[in-house]
Amino acid sequence: MAFVPFVRTDETRATDERTYPRKLYWDYFAAHTSAVCIHYLDVPVLRSFNCPDTSHLDYRDAPRYTLALAAELEKRGVIRR
Repeated sequence: MAFVPFVRTDETRATDERTYPRKLYWDYFAAHTSAVCIHYLDVPVLRSFNCPDTSHLDYRDAPRYTLALAAELEKRGVIRR
């Protein structure tokens, strides 16, 4: 099992951080679950994606994002190819 918040950028990311500070919510959750937790800000290739509307990837980036996320899930033992 894995939990992955999807990429958010610019004002949406800023609003998320103001409303639900990562240290109080995500970090706490990740420390208290046995599931694999992958935050996009911790994975350089995932962090590199841009969201044109600040909360959704461009559809043209979906294949590359999917491959990058799958590689990270495989690296962490969640899936096998």
